[in-house]
Formats: sequence, C-alpha cells, structure tokens
Amino acid sequence: MRFSRVLKRAVQVAALLSLLFSLAIPAVAAVTLKSQFGFDGQLIRFRYAPVRVEVAGLTAPVEGHIVVKQFVGSDPSNPVPVSHEIARGRLENGIYQAALPAYDLLLPLLVQLLGPDGEVLASTTESVRQAVRGLPFIVVAGDSRSLGGTESIVSASELPSDWWAYEPVQSLWLTEPLLDQAVWEALGEWVAAGGSLVLFSGSDFYQWDCPAARALLPLSAPTLREFAPGAFLLTGTPRTGAQVLLSKDAEPLLVRIQHGAGHVSLVTTRLRDVTDADLQRIAARIPAARRLVAVDHLTQEALNNTRVVRPLYAFAPVVVVAVILGFVAFHRRASRKSFAAPCALFLAAVAAVTVASGFYVNRVGSIAYNYCITTSFAVQTSFTAICDSYAFFSLGSTSVSIDHDKRHFPIQADVWVTTRSLYALDSALTQTTLALPARTRRFVRACGTEGANWRLLVTEDDRTFRIENPEARGAQAALLFLDGLFYEVPLVDGRPREAFAFVDLHHVNASLMTEQEFLLYTSCADWLATSAGTWLLTYEESSEVTSGEEIPEKVSLVRIEIAEGERT
Repeated sequence: MRFSRVLKRAVQVAALLSLLFSLAIPAVAAVTLKSQFGFDGQLIRFRYAPVRVEVAGLTAPVEGHIVVKQFVGSDPSNPVPVSHEIARGRLENGIYQAALPAYDLLLPLLVQLLGPDGEVLASTTESVRQAVRGLPFIVVAGDSRSLGGTESIVSASELPSDWWAYEPVQSLWLTEPLLDQAVWEALGEWVAAGGSLVLFSGSDFYQWDCPAARALLPLSAPTLREFAPGAFLLTGTPRTGAQVLLSKDAEPLLVRIQHGAGHVSLVTTRLRDVTDADLQRIAARIPAARRLVAVDHLTQEALNNTRVVRPLYAFAPVVVVAVILGFVAFHRRASRKSFAAPCALFLAAVAAVTVASGFYVNRVGSIAYNYCITTSFAVQTSFTAICDSYAFFSLGSTSVSIDHDKRHFPIQADVWVTTRSLYALDSALTQTTLALPARTRRFVRACGTEGANWRLLVTEDDRTFRIENPEARGAQAALLFLDGLFYEVPLVDGRPREAFAFVDLHHVNASLMTEQEFLLYTSCADWLATSAGTWLLTYEESSEVTSGEEIPEKVSLVRIEIAEGERT
C-alpha cells in the first residue's frame, strides 16, 4: 500500500514537471523559419535589399530576437560574420521585414531565431549567390506582362516599407492595388530621393486611392471615365510640371511628373487594358531611378582635409636629439668632474621641447585621437528622405557605434574593401558597432525619414516667401531655387530671414557664391535644374572636440537640407 502511494505521488510530480516544462518552452519543437533576401530573390552587392523572415509553428509568443548573418571577407574558409538584428522582444508567428545591406554573397545567408539567453530556437539558410545582379532591374508588383524578361515579379503585399530597400530598383511598376499605407509612404520617400514609380490606374484607382497616393499623382481631382465597355480611363487636371508623354484616341495614356529627385509615371488605364504595342511604347519612356544625391564625396573630402594632430610623433626626433646631446655633454663634462653644465643643458632641452609641443598643440586647437565626420542630406517634399554619410578615423585600433532608429541599418560605403577588419560590423535593433583599425579610414552610409527642420511657404505668384524653423536651427548659407535660378536668402543672426519678398533676393551664379553656397549648388544643381517648383536650400556646419569615454574625439557635422515650397 505504501509503495502504491509513493508511485502515485511520483507520477503526479512527473506530470507536473512535464506541464511546467511544456509551458516554459512552448515553441521550440515545431518552430520553422522561411526567408527571402531581395526582390524575388534578386539584389545588387553593396546596395540595400529587402529581407522577409516568416516565423511559423509557435504555439505561444516567445521572448527572443531574429538575427540575419552574412559571411563576408576575402577568405571564404575563414569569413567574417556581419550580423543584423531585425526583431527583438515578444515574437509571434508572422512575417518580419527589414532593409539590409547586401555584401559578399558567396556563402549562404544564415537566419536564426534566438531565445532570451542566446540559445538557437530555429534557424535556416538561404543561398543568394545566383540571384546577384550587376545593374539595377525593373520590379513589377502585381500582374506582369513581358518587359524584356529580366524584371523581378513580386506581389504588392511583399513590397518593403523602408524607402532605401528600393535602392537596386531601376523602376517599380505597380500593376495591382496596394493597400498598405506604410508602403505608400515608403514609395513617396523613394521617389523624392530619386526613384521612378509607374502607376497603372483605370478601374483599379479607387482600390489604391489614399492621401499618400494622391500626393504622387500628376493629376489633381482625379475621376474615372468609361471609354469602352468595362474599361475606364483616369482623368483629371494636370498639375504644374506634368507632361503628357503618350496619348491614344486623343486621350492621355501616359502622364509623368517630377517629384523631388524622382519621377511618377501614371498610366491612365489598367494593365490588362493596355495593348502589347502600347506597353512597349510606355516602357521606352520610363526613366531610370536615381540614387539619392550622394554626399559621400563631401564626407570623404572633409576627412581627407582634416588635420590630424600627432605632436608626440612630430617631436620624437627632437627629444631623441636632445637626449643624445645631453648625454654627450654629460659624458664629456663628467671626465672633468663638472656636472652642473650637462644637467643644465639637458633640462633646458627638455623644457624647450615641452614648450614647443605646447605651442604646437595650441596652434591647431587640441589633440583628438578619434575623428568622426557626418554629412546629412535631407530632401523634403510631401515626403522626407534623409541620407547620412559617416567617415571615421582613429590613431589607434578601436570600435565606434552609430545610434539609429529601429532597423535603419548603415551600409558600408567603401565598396572596394575586402579585408576582414573593415568588414567587421554588428547591428542591433537600434545601434550598429563597427571595427576601426588604427590609421584607417572607414566610410558608411545610413538612410532615414525623420529629421527635416525647414518649411518654405510660397504665395501663388511666387513673390512672397515665409520660412518656418520650429527648432530655431542656424545656417551658414541659404539659397532659394526658383525658375531654374539660384537666389541668395538673407540671413539674420545666423538664420534665414523668416519672411521676405522676391524683390529682396539677389541672383547669384556659381562664380560669386561663398564656399558653403557652392557646396549647396554642387550637391543639388544636377537635378534641381530640371525640377519644377520652388526650393529652399540650407547649409549648417558645426565641429567640436569631446572626451567621450575619456578618449578625445573630434566630431564634425555638415547638414544640407532641401525643402520644396508649399503653396499658400
């Protein structure tokens, strides 16, 4: 009897422990991962690409994080892992997305679902070696008709919600309704940054109509009109700068407008209502996307022109000579039993070196061991696209961190680098850490959507202007772009004047611009020269020496912002 009671209690304890164990790890046994890197698996090295990770099989949410690892470097047998954390916290079944830089894709991609203590709950690999493209490619979101056979075909529901994920795209053709407002915002930001978007409308228009889509349309007050049984045409009033590029039966077929640095091409019917001949005519008139006006060269030039203070190295030969002279004099005097003169000579030499080193440091400001230069470029229309370019240099081996918004991962800008130490990079959800070898330059770039500060309000006659500057930021230079010409904006106390009239402006050409104005001109003139509308260009620069983590660091920031004028 006693044995049966003990056995019964043991069975109860075992059942309780089994229940607790199953509650503690509810998802380990069945969880699976499925990943896709690129548009339909297609991407370009050293450009961003979207990644989608699908988690399935969880019976309950788990605490953990999802990590995507690439293995890069010049030695495939001993590669360097480049890690990006795309999700963290309470994870459930579903799809997790991000825009990641694509590097050396010789080895398969590794995707892991990790537990709170770093244990691997699930993992999968994806080979992307055969999917690498050499040039930007067309992406069709929705139904497809042949555009040369090289396009990437995806569903509109698979489009990424980060505008920099479209960096490898030559043009995006939206041929089915898109319902995700975050993706519409991303498309608007991509177009402002230089993207090329093709919209098919017709009877599909009301299925994807939304405020973000209307901000991109080259037509105002759009309406549908039936031109054949079951076939509709989108009509409206062309906006300023819109061009009708193709017509059919005296009706507009293809209307294009420039938006920021990019273009929106509107096809006024559905794809199924377009003939093969008209489709080829349309394809021939779609411009290629442009990458956001690069400021990498400004950052690199600024770092190359930065004076690096090395007083210890500069005066080391002087110290050596002083010590040798002091020792020789001491030795010669020692034989004569006189020590005062050599000691005085040696102390005088040391004092001279010390004073001279102090004068040297004071002349150049102060000593810094780490150097960080950031150039920020912002384009603001109805949407905002921002690109930050970073340059780092250090006198000794160290590591640097970049704080960023969730999943706004930086990409390495020096594409020719193949050494292990320069590939070393680890990105958490909101911070990226990269290795910085001694006396080596390193350049990275990051993109975002927040941080623009200026707003330009323009009257309908383009004769009165008002600038809103809610953060009271300063500017060393400001230009107004109007009708293809640049005008100098008056500055008051280091800021653009809040209100001014056209008669207050003075036209300025490149030869008469200040250094800061010329940097604005060269950064923006290549695409503003063909842009309609009125634009405000501002230039702000600052520099300081900080002692972060007890290591002196020189930080320089250049901020260039371009804001499109809003009609009042």
